[in-house]
Amino acid sequence: MHRIQNFFHICRQKTNFNLSIQLLPAVGVCFIIGIFLIFSGILLSSDVTQEQYREIQTMAKQIDYPQTQTMAYHLLTNEVIRKNDYFRLVTAYQFETKNIKVYPPEGR
Repeated sequence: MHRIQNFFHICRQKTNFNLSIQLLPAVGVCFIIGIFLIFSGILLSSDVTQEQYREIQTMAKQIDYPQTQTMAYHLLTNEVIRKNDYFRLVTAYQFETKNIKVYPPEGR
């Protein structure tokens, strides 16, 4: 028993126990952020749903935004479509709809 008490006494003298208690919240926050990143990576690597697949098909058929149409067509040629590719397509569609102006046909 005396040896165990002596061991803990030496450990307290050699280490700064207060510093490790102060680091505990930072370690906890880093752990939570790590779990969040792992979980989001797993979700982004999963396949698209049927509804998202239909949206990709719709974007491939539309002719108003040709770059989005080309990107959607290339996604449809893939055997498996991941959610991160789908979100990239949706972002490109939103960018193109916001920044591309549709002009009336020439000849009027």
